[in-house]
Amino acid sequence: MLTNADVQELRDRWKAGKYQNLLDAIKGALPEDEWVPLCDSLPHVLDGAPTIDLRGAPLPGGRLENLDLSYSHLGFAVFDASQFDEVGFQHAILDGASFKECVFHLAQMLPVYGNGADFRHARFRQSFIEYAKLSNSDLSGLTLSDGSLNFSELIECNFSGMLAEQSEWRWNTMTRCAFVAARFIECRLTATRLDGARLIDATFENCDLSGVDFRGADLTGVHFLGGTFGDVLQGETTYRTRFDDTPEARRAVAAGSTENRHAVEWCPVVIGSSEPARQVTSSRLKGRPGEVVPQSGWWTSPALGSEQGRRYFKEGEKFPDIKSTNWGLVIWSYNSADQG
Repeated sequence: MLTNADVQELRDRWKAGKYQNLLDAIKGALPEDEWVPLCDSLPHVLDGAPTIDLRGAPLPGGRLENLDLSYSHLGFAVFDASQFDEVGFQHAILDGASFKECVFHLAQMLPVYGNGADFRHARFRQSFIEYAKLSNSDLSGLTLSDGSLNFSELIECNFSGMLAEQSEWRWNTMTRCAFVAARFIECRLTATRLDGARLIDATFENCDLSGVDFRGADLTGVHFLGGTFGDVLQGETTYRTRFDDTPEARRAVAAGSTENRHAVEWCPVVIGSSEPARQVTSSRLKGRPGEVVPQSGWWTSPALGSEQGRRYFKEGEKFPDIKSTNWGLVIWSYNSADQG
C-alpha cells in the first residue's frame, strides 16, 4: 500500500532527468522502440512478466494516438481530459490512475487490472473492455457507445449516472456496484450477474436481458422499457433471467414492457445463503498477428468486427497477419467460456 508521500514521489520524479526525457518522448509521439528502452521495469502482479513503469506519469490534456501501452504499470498516472485514439492497454495495471473526462476511441483494454481507478465522465466510443478486473473504481457519468464491457469482474465500482448505448455487457460478474440513475439503451447484458447492485432509478431500454441475474440487487425505481428477458444455453448449463421473489422485484417487472416475462425465474430469498458470484474463467489466452495458435477453438478480435472477428483456429496454425483495422489493433483472445 502506497502512502500519499509515496505517490507524490512517483509523480515528482517526472520533472527531471531520464523521466523528463521519457515524458517528452511520449508526448512527442515517438515510436515505442525509441522510448520503451528508457523505462524501468516491474514484474506484473499476475504472472511476473516485465511491465513498463509509467507510475505517476503526468499526461493530462494530451492526445495520444496509435500508442501501445500493453504491459504498462500506470498506477497513479494522471491522464485527465486526454484523448486516446487506437491505444492498446492489454494487461495494463491502472491502480489509482486518473482518466477523468478522457475520450477513448478504438481503445482496447483486453484485459486491464486496477483498484481505485478514476474514469469519471470519461467517454468510450467503439472501444473494448474485456476480461477486466477492477475494484473500488469510479466510473460515474461514463459514456460507452458502440463498444463492449464483457467477461469482466468488477467489485464495488460506481457506474452512477452512466449512459451505455448499443454496447455489449455480457458475462460479467458485478458485485456491489452502484448504477444509480444509469441508462442502458439497446445493450446486450447476456448472463451478467448484478449481485448486490444498486439499480436505483436505473433504466434498461430495449435491452437483451437474457440470463441476467438480478438477485440481491436494489431495484427501487428501476425501469424496464422494451427489450427481452430469456434463457442462455452455455454448454449443458442454462442461465435464466433471475430475480429475488420480492414484491419490489415483481412490481418492477410487471410495470415494465419487457417481453418474455414468463421466462423470469423467481428465486426465494434466503438471507446469508446467496449463490456465490460466478468466477470469470481463468482459461484465457491471447495471440498477436503472425503468432502460432496455442490452442484449438474459437478466438475473437473486436478490431475485426462482428463477422470476421470470431474465427475457429487449430493449434499450430498462425493467426492472420492483419495488425490493425479502422477499429484498432488486432489482438486475438480465447476464452473457454465462449466456445459454444
